[in-house]
Amino acid sequence: MNTVIAEPSETILKYDLSGSNNWVPYFMDHEEHPGILGEVVPQILLEAGIAGEQVSLPAARMVAAIEKGEIDFDLISPSWFSAAQFSHKFILSDPVVPIKEYIVQLASTDNVISSAEKILGKEIGTVRGYYYHNDDEFSRHDFSSEKELIQALKSNRIKYAIIGDLPAKYWSKKLDVQIRLSALHSEGHLHIRLRNEHAPLINQFNKAIFKLNESKIIDKISKKYLDKL
Repeated sequence: MNTVIAEPSETILKYDLSGSNNWVPYFMDHEEHPGILGEVVPQILLEAGIAGEQVSLPAARMVAAIEKGEIDFDLISPSWFSAAQFSHKFILSDPVVPIKEYIVQLASTDNVISSAEKILGKEIGTVRGYYYHNDDEFSRHDFSSEKELIQALKSNRIKYAIIGDLPAKYWSKKLDVQIRLSALHSEGHLHIRLRNEHAPLINQFNKAIFKLNESKIIDKISKKYLDKL
């Protein structure tokens, strides 16, 4: 795991970027190529002068861990939540990187979903532990990862899935499954979600994010991974 130490005497903030461990290209379990967030977040911590230690938990476990304070921050998009879902236990940083989710189908399907509203009442493939802003409107069929969702589409276990556009493209290519990004489900930015007891650090995070954006470092890291998709 990566540990970023700013000052040895400081409290070390524990964080998790792994999602499903198949959240490519945002997170990759690879020492030299850890993914967009795997490179960007340590840069933010160093620039902010904040000590951090990366841990890796299953997505479902991560939800409980941040609620209980076992980890101190993660990255989420407000677009994943309904207004009622977002907890006041946390404070959000400024935006870090953009993110989109789509309703994904096989490219060969005849019944194309034209809008997010068309999934009402349908069984939809989802990742266990992930947030979806309208999952009270459809029937979740949980899998362990984005990779498993693409495999389930290929085997016709499910007809529809909600997947980020970049992980969907990666696993489609990797597994040789022709897919269609049928309708936009959510669009926003990933933000650092910090537990409120660490709220005094949010200005340091935001100044670091601003500086890394101004110097185009975040764009350069993102482009390095996007060019490989």
